Amino acid sequence: MCKIGMPNRNPGTYLLHEPPYFCTVNPPTGGRNEPDKNRNDMYLEKIDSPADVKRLSVGELTLLSGEIREALLHKVSAHGGHFGPNLGMVEATVALHYVFDSPKDKLVFDVSHQSYVHKMLTGRRRAFLDPAEYDGVSGYSEPSESEHDHFVIGHTSTSVSLAGGLAKARDLQGGEGNVVAVIGDGSLSGGEAFEGLDYAAELGTNFIVVVNDNQMSIAENHGGLYGNLQELRESGGNCACNFFRAMGFDYRYVADGNDVGALIGAFSAVKDAAHPIVVHINTLKGKGYARAEQDRETYHWRAPFDLATGEPTAPAGAEGYDALTARYLLERMKQDPRVVAITSGTPSVMGFTPERRREAGAQFVDVGIAEEHAVTMAAGMAAAIADVVKATGEGTAMADAVAATAGTNAEMYSIADGIANKLFVAYAAYTK
Repeated sequence: MCKIGMPNRNPGTYLLHEPPYFCTVNPPTGGRNEPDKNRNDMYLEKIDSPADVKRLSVGELTLLSGEIREALLHKVSAHGGHFGPNLGMVEATVALHYVFDSPKDKLVFDVSHQSYVHKMLTGRRRAFLDPAEYDGVSGYSEPSESEHDHFVIGHTSTSVSLAGGLAKARDLQGGEGNVVAVIGDGSLSGGEAFEGLDYAAELGTNFIVVVNDNQMSIAENHGGLYGNLQELRESGGNCACNFFRAMGFDYRYVADGNDVGALIGAFSAVKDAAHPIVVHINTLKGKGYARAEQDRETYHWRAPFDLATGEPTAPAGAEGYDALTARYLLERMKQDPRVVAITSGTPSVMGFTPERRREAGAQFVDVGIAEEHAVTMAAGMAAAIADVVKATGEGTAMADAVAATAGTNAEMYSIADGIANKLFVAYAAYTK
C-alpha cells in the first residue's frame, strides 16, 4: 500500500499520487477518475458472493476493504451518487457478510443509499469496477437485482420496522435465521424509527439493530437523542443513561466501527441471539477521502467531480430553485423576525447552506428527519400567528392540512427541486 505525504486527522487516510488526492489505497494509473485496469490481483475481483468473503482472513478483509473504497472513489466521482455514507460503511458491510449468512440471514439497510458495498459483495461488483456497467444497478436496494435485497427502499427511518416485519413473519412460521436492521444515527430522529424500536423489544426473539453512528445526518444532527449517543461514545457504551436499553434492547458498543476485526468480533457475539439487541458502531463518514471527512455535508451526495480537486466535472448551471428560495427567505427574515424556515433534515433542498443557516439564526429550524413533526409544528405556528404557510416536496395531504390550519389567507406552493426526491420539507413564512 503506497503512502506518500502526511496523514490527516484520520490516520488511515494519506495524501497520494499528487496533491490533493486522498485515498487509503493505491493511486490510479489512468485518469484520476478511472479505475486501475492493469491490476489482476484484486481480492474484489474474486468476490462473487458472500461465501467468497468468508474465505478471507482478517488481514485480507482489510485489504479487500481498501479495494472496495478505491472502487467507490472512482465510480462515484465519475458517475455521481451517495459518497460519504458508503465510504464510512465499508468495513461494517464486509464484516456483516463475513459473519452472517445472507440471504438466509436478512440484512435491511435504512434508506439503502449506503448499500453500494453490499451490492459489490453480492454478485454486482462489475457495476462498480467497469465504467461500461456503472448504470447496471440502482443506487438503492432492489430485489429484482439480487436475492440479497429484500425491499425497494429510498426513504429514511424504515429499516427497523421492515426488519421487524421480517422477524415477526419468521417467528410465525417457525423459521430460523437472523434479522439485521442497519440504521444511521441521523435516521433515528425519524418517528418511524422510534416506533419500530419501541415495538421490537416486544418481539422477544432474534432481532439485531446495527446503529451506524457517524455523528451526521445529511447535515448536522438535531434533537435531544444525540446528547445520549455522545455520552455512549464517550463512555465506551457504559454510561448509566442508555436510550437503547431504555427501549428494551440488549446493547453492545464498538468504538472503532471502521476496524474489520473489532466488527467481526461484535457481530459474531450477537449472531443467533435469542432477544433484541443493538450493536452501536462509531464510524467516520467519508472515510478514505480527506475532503469528504472534513466536509461531510457536501460529500454526502455528489454529482460527478474530479478526485484531485473536488470540483464538479460539469460546468455550473444557472442558479437553482433551492438557492433562489433561500435568498428570498433570508431577505424576508431580515424584514420580519417572525419569518421562519423549517426543514426535516434536508436543509440543502431549500438552499440553506451552513453559511445561510448561520445567517438565519433562530429563524431557521431543522427538526431532524422528523417530517410529521415538521408539518404539525408548522401547523401549530400557523394557527397561532401565521398568515402564510408554504410547503415544498411530496406530502400534499399533509401540506393541505397545514394550509387549512393557517386560515383563508394561506398559500401553498410546490417548488420543484430534483434533489428533493421523496423527502418532504415544509417552511412557514409569517406575516401579521
